[in-house]
Amino acid sequence: MRYLRRAMPLALSIAALAPGVAHATVTCNPQQAVPAWAGSPKTVSLDPGCTTDVVSGHVTYAIATNGAHGTATVPDQTGKFIYTATFNPNGADFVGADVVHMTASDGGAPTPFDVTISVGDAPLLGGNIDAATLKVDAPFQGTPVFEVLYKDPVTLSATLKEAQPPSTPLGGFAVRFQGIPAGPKTLTTNAGGAVGLVFRPLISDFVSLDVPSLPGVFSAPAILLVAPDWSIPSRVPVRHRKFVVAGRLRAEKSARTGGTLTFQRRKGTKWLTVTKKVKLSASLRFTVKLSTKYSGVRLRLLYKAKATSDYINSEFRFKLKKKKRSAGRVAIRSVRASHSVRSLRMLRR
Repeated sequence: MRYLRRAMPLALSIAALAPGVAHATVTCNPQQAVPAWAGSPKTVSLDPGCTTDVVSGHVTYAIATNGAHGTATVPDQTGKFIYTATFNPNGADFVGADVVHMTASDGGAPTPFDVTISVGDAPLLGGNIDAATLKVDAPFQGTPVFEVLYKDPVTLSATLKEAQPPSTPLGGFAVRFQGIPAGPKTLTTNAGGAVGLVFRPLISDFVSLDVPSLPGVFSAPAILLVAPDWSIPSRVPVRHRKFVVAGRLRAEKSARTGGTLTFQRRKGTKWLTVTKKVKLSASLRFTVKLSTKYSGVRLRLLYKAKATSDYINSEFRFKLKKKKRSAGRVAIRSVRASHSVRSLRMLRR
C-alpha cells in the first residue's frame, strides 16, 4: 500500500529590522561674557562653544534675536563671529551688557542659548606731533594749535590700544592721516599698535588721525599753522652806500597775495617801519636797499599775513655790519624763538 505524504507549507517569518535612529544632543553650557568695543566691530568667540554627542557631527549656529545695542554675525563652526556695537554719531556710545539669543544644532532640533556681550569703551587713539621749529600756541575753541616753519619736517605719529587694562596694543589697523600734503594717507599699525610718518607742511591746515574701520574711535584735530621761512645769503653787497639785501620768502605763491612784507628797525622797545611794503616777485623774491647808517642797528623783515591767508606772521631779525665798501655781512640774531616739543593728544570725542 502506497502512502502519499502531503507537503506542508513552511511559514517563514521575516522580521524587518529598522536601524536605530541616533537622536543627537547638542549641549550649550552657560556662556562667559564676550568682550566687545563700543561703536566698533570686533571679532570675538563663543566662550565656550556648543558640543554634540555625535562623533562626526558638526554644530551649526544661527541667530534667533540680535542684541538691543549691537549686531552679531552668525558664528562659524569654531564659534567665531563679529559683534558690531551700535555707533551713535551724536553722543556717547552704549557701554554695558547686551544679550544676543542664538541657537545651535547638528541637524536635529535647535538648542537655544544666550550670549552676553560686555561692551566696553572703544580703543584709544593717541598721537604726537614733533618738529625742530614747533611752537605751541593757545588752543582755539578746545582744539590744540601749533606753529611750524614752511617745509620744516614734521613727524606725526599715532598709537592704538585697548581702552581696558591691560591696554593691549592693536596691530594691523589702518590709521588715516589727514591735513598733510598729497593726503590723506593711510598706514597700518605695527605689532606695538604704533604708526607714523614725516611730512613737510606747505600751508596752514587741520591735521587729524582716525581709524576708518573703527567708527567708535575719534581723534580731535589739531590746527597746524605754517609760517613762511626765509632764504637770505650770509653776505650782501654794498652799493652806492647802501646795503642790498636780496632774498626769497620760502612759501607757496599764495603768500604773495595773502600777506605783505615790510622792513623795520628797532628803536628802544618798538619796531619802526622803514619800508612799508617790500615788493615780492611771482617767485616770492625781494630786494631791499638800506642806507649804511643802519650798520649795527637791529633790523627785521616782517611778513604779515592777512586774516584769510594760508600763512601766519613770520620775521627775520638781523644786524648789518659794514666790512668793506664792496661788501657787507648779515649777522643773524634770530629767525624764530626756540620752541619745545609738546605732545598732541588725540582724544575720543
